[in-house]
Amino acid sequence: MRNPTKAIPATSKEEEEIGNYGRIKAYLSDPVSVKGAVQQSQPSSEPKEIVCLFGLKIFTLDQQWDIIQKVAGKEFKIIQPTNEEYAKFFGAEVPAPIVHYLIDTQEAWLQKDHYP
Repeated sequence: MRNPTKAIPATSKEEEEIGNYGRIKAYLSDPVSVKGAVQQSQPSSEPKEIVCLFGLKIFTLDQQWDIIQKVAGKEFKIIQPTNEEYAKFFGAEVPAPIVHYLIDTQEAWLQKDHYP
């Protein structure tokens, strides 16, 4: 299991807006689909908002896989779970080329006590 990446704390007002499970924005190049919780967006130059598992807000863009996520001017890391981690957490395996990026806003997304 990977070491958790701690998120940079937000201000109190931002914490209210972000919420317990990190309602944050990430700019991803590819449509995201996690266990049917989100639908793939069509390619577009405009970001599309997708509400994902755990109340995460993900915004997709077409061009960059190597992106820096910025929330309140701070950088957040995106974790790419391995097939084993994905299967353990979501109960389903995903082919290696199909990657699902989750935003690590708490201790670690694999700590199930953080999430339902």
